[in-house]
Amino acid sequence: MKLSFNRIIAFISILAVTFFGCGQPEKVTKSRIEAWENKLYEDLNFERRVAEINGLERDELLDSVAADLAKIALLRDITDDDFIDALDAHSAPLMEAVQIGVYFNTPIEKLGDLPKAASEVLIDEDTIVLMSSDFELIGLAIETDAQSATLEYVLAFFADTTSTGEVRPTLTGNLWPNDSLEPFENRLRDFVNSERRALGMNILHDDLQLRGLARAYAQKMLIDGFFGHHEPSGKGLLERIKGSNMDNYSYWGENLASLYNPVDASAEAHEGLMNSPSHKANIINSTYTHIGVGAATDGKWWIFVQLFGKRRNI
Repeated sequence: MKLSFNRIIAFISILAVTFFGCGQPEKVTKSRIEAWENKLYEDLNFERRVAEINGLERDELLDSVAADLAKIALLRDITDDDFIDALDAHSAPLMEAVQIGVYFNTPIEKLGDLPKAASEVLIDEDTIVLMSSDFELIGLAIETDAQSATLEYVLAFFADTTSTGEVRPTLTGNLWPNDSLEPFENRLRDFVNSERRALGMNILHDDLQLRGLARAYAQKMLIDGFFGHHEPSGKGLLERIKGSNMDNYSYWGENLASLYNPVDASAEAHEGLMNSPSHKANIINSTYTHIGVGAATDGKWWIFVQLFGKRRNI
């Protein structure tokens, strides 16, 4: 069943199975449950690799969401609001997420091999979701009480906007210092000038004031949890410039790029910008004379700001 929300998309499948065994069941320890969780994760990624599908990164935040849902599932059916609340409780409203639940109507000690039991009861719709290339992250958790056990998967990917176009917030952690960001900023600037040289155009000169303004805005977006040319208050580029004493410029442009967990942040940002006609137009606009590139990251989520300007009397 597919449930669509304003902020998340959830697939919920509650499956009930009963197992009967003979003799005294072996006590299931916390370490054994953790081993099962690890095996479920490794087996799923193995199947995805065999099918030439991207692997999923295990995410602690999503593990916590899955654990919350698994505890609820031991008591009652999970609702749409339960899923939303669990994501919010762990600061994950930025995710497009799906949830798959497997409920075992028997004590966990009688299951023997929970990963094997789960694979035998997953329905086709759930398997399609687990093997989808749309997702990048996964969390999973197993919870149990005296009468039953439950397994919860939560798969997710990051998006800048919701399906209705609303800007999503970003993850924040420890922001990198400026001196660590400078090589990435310089590289993105150099990509811009390489494009311009290839077209026989003037290169853009660095401007420290532009860079400072770009950095400040990149950091603000990451810290305050938004992404776009306008702040939530409605303040845009021109308002930001007017408050920065930059009367020596007469013409402006701005490019923004956001990436989650890139392999090569500067190169991937440049590729994305060049693949967008409006952003490419800024990069190869002959009117501009100077550029400032600012970046912000918490180590996973990256935001780049390119500020272009034309200095007066140049």
